[in-house]
Amino acid sequence: MRIGPCRSATWDSQRYAGQPEAPQRWGLPGPGSSGAANYLGAVVLMAQSGILINVVLAVFNAFPLPPLDGGRVMVGLLPHALSVKLARIEPFGFIILIVLLMTHTLDYIIDPPTEFLLKLYLGAF
Repeated sequence: MRIGPCRSATWDSQRYAGQPEAPQRWGLPGPGSSGAANYLGAVVLMAQSGILINVVLAVFNAFPLPPLDGGRVMVGLLPHALSVKLARIEPFGFIILIVLLMTHTLDYIIDPPTEFLLKLYLGAF
């Protein structure tokens, strides 16, 4: 699975393909709807996209790698001996992060909490 708005839209379109309630699933107006419904549909999609971007960024930033905020929190919470070892990784943190992103390993780590939070926040839509 890919993280981001493109993955979510393509995954939903494949999942709900051919079902008559698919446009309503995304907050889109159905055929023969009024201009107000079209406007509200666009507003709902923008709100959903904003929530998606913020959730992905929050989960990504909470990853416990020292250049990210989650790594700094982890250094503060660990006992001194372990926090010193973790803090020594910081100069290599961005290289580690790029390798995790390029190999899509980070997707497996970030997807479960992201999906949970999206279902929690967007479950009403």
